[in-house]
Amino acid sequence: MPWERMAKSLTTKSAPAKATAAPAMPPAAPAARKFTRSSSDKWIAGAAGGRARYFSIDVRLMRIITLVLCLTGAGLLAYILLWIFIPQE
Repeated sequence: MPWERMAKSLTTKSAPAKATAAPAMPPAAPAARKFTRSSSDKWIAGAAGGRARYFSIDVRLMRIITLVLCLTGAGLLAYILLWIFIPQE
């Protein structure tokens, strides 16, 4: 019977040995971002420069956001608190 020949051929043939590659190393974890005030990119205290680097946006955009928030009143308080509590890099 054809089934017997097929079963016999499957049991007598050995599968070719496959070369196994070493397991790939998992990607390295990204470096932890630190929230610090900028010492190089600052006008007053470096709080806007530090936030811009932390969020990966242009420092000019962060300064515009800070200025708009300072004009509303709450932004000025937030900037002063960042100046006091966020460490210098």
